[in-house]
Amino acid sequence: MNQIFLQRLTEITEENLTNEHFNVNDLASAMNMSHTKLYRKLKSLSHQTISQFIREIRLRKAQEILLNEDVTASEIAYRTGFGSPTYFNKCFHEYYGYSPLEFKKREIQKRYGFVSSLSRKLKSKIHYFLIIIALAIIAALFFFALINHDNSDPEKSHSHNKVIISSKGFNRYPEDNTVCLIR
Repeated sequence: MNQIFLQRLTEITEENLTNEHFNVNDLASAMNMSHTKLYRKLKSLSHQTISQFIREIRLRKAQEILLNEDVTASEIAYRTGFGSPTYFNKCFHEYYGYSPLEFKKREIQKRYGFVSSLSRKLKSKIHYFLIIIALAIIAALFFFALINHDNSDPEKSHSHNKVIISSKGFNRYPEDNTVCLIR
């Protein structure tokens, strides 16, 4: 009988989950009981106030959505009847000991047995290592280009030729143009 009573309270609360204005008086009215009678009976069965009971139902549903759907904490807050995301985060943290995001990360780690994100210290070391590697590659390429340039034979390589055009520039009289090829 007591389980049936608690189950009925849960069903009524879940039916009104998205209604942020659903409160103690609404639940008492739906159960055809006075506020005082409902409070006493619920307190004796679950050691909770009516408000705590409603909030717990909402938080359990929020946890279920959080773990099974890819939605934001704000969307979960509104879908479970919390008036604001801030209030939802506060209640969630008080009940579960973590923010919704941290709770989800921890549950993923428990389920799949791995750490989903690297620690900041490890990320910093990897970042530093990649910078060192990049600088070493750039230095090696520069050194190779410098050695290759010094060993090249200007007679065999035409890629290093330079063309100098006189300050007169090109004009319509070709005999006035001065072009000099330097190897």
